[in-house]
Amino acid sequence: MRRIFFLFILSLLLKLPIMAQTMVWEESFGGPPTDWTIEGNWAFDNGSMLFYYYPVVENFDFSAISPEIQIPAFASELSVNQFIDPYLSGVTNETCEIWVVKGDEQTMIFSYEIINGTWGDMGGGLYSTSLEQFAGQSVKLRFRTWGASTNSLWNWTIFGASIITNFENDLSAIQVSGPSNVLPGVGGSWSALIKNTGQLPQSDILVRLFSYKTGEQVDEQTYTGTINAGGVGEVNFEWVPQDYQNTSLYCVIDEVSDEFAANNRSKGYFVRVQPPVDHHVLLWDNDNNISTIYNDETGQKEQANVGIENALYQAGISYIKVNSLPDDLSDFNLVICTMGSYCLS
Repeated sequence: MRRIFFLFILSLLLKLPIMAQTMVWEESFGGPPTDWTIEGNWAFDNGSMLFYYYPVVENFDFSAISPEIQIPAFASELSVNQFIDPYLSGVTNETCEIWVVKGDEQTMIFSYEIINGTWGDMGGGLYSTSLEQFAGQSVKLRFRTWGASTNSLWNWTIFGASIITNFENDLSAIQVSGPSNVLPGVGGSWSALIKNTGQLPQSDILVRLFSYKTGEQVDEQTYTGTINAGGVGEVNFEWVPQDYQNTSLYCVIDEVSDEFAANNRSKGYFVRVQPPVDHHVLLWDNDNNISTIYNDETGQKEQANVGIENALYQAGISYIKVNSLPDDLSDFNLVICTMGSYCLS
């Protein structure tokens, strides 16, 4: 009997529509961001925002406040990935709070007295809450901690925050892919992925392809199939450029019923229309094998030569990489070198 009941419930779940969601706002603290207002012991560190106990301040009240966030006129949910790590031997009344600020009005949506111990773990814990009461409004998020002494709190780390919304009709332009270098008069084929992040099926979707260099539309295609909620469709484009240039191709979804236009444009995809010239490029990798460059896309540090090599590869330019500079450079018409990091040894 239990098995029959289980299969019955499973069949009902399988018949339910897939609930796709749209991320309308996200903060990963990469960079770090410059549009937040922070005070006291709040700081940005390695892709996170944290409140640190040092310097020790008595009777403190410090906040970190986000930029303006437009909440859609639909049911939305805030998620915060965080870790609260108290120093219990020093705790009295210290508290961590999250507020939603609208003009002069403030609403507290999270409060935690750190005398209760840690919240989450070192990798973060997810706190989620509805923002339904703020639908259609422009607000800020305020992370506030206060109490007798900062010495009671090792740290309060915010690893990231996001707001998701359920739209009935929403499409997202994910990416453009294809050749990164082509010849003039020959061109190539590119494809774009579009995702249905709404709840209703979508069909007959007009997608336009643009060149960032000129701002001109270079092709347009209509996706004639049906994309169900959460599904992904592919649109194929053709472009035959006539001039030598470096540009970026991006696609835009042109759909009147779309309820959230901010995700209708894809990221750019670099394309080089290359002249018939042989390059003789030397890359002298002299950065001491130390990762010093922060990559916003990966959130990781990398060596200086990595970005240079990626750019040369995408441009279709061949090169020779060395760790020691040759005595004779006459065979090269371009020499690129990383200057290295200062080292005492």
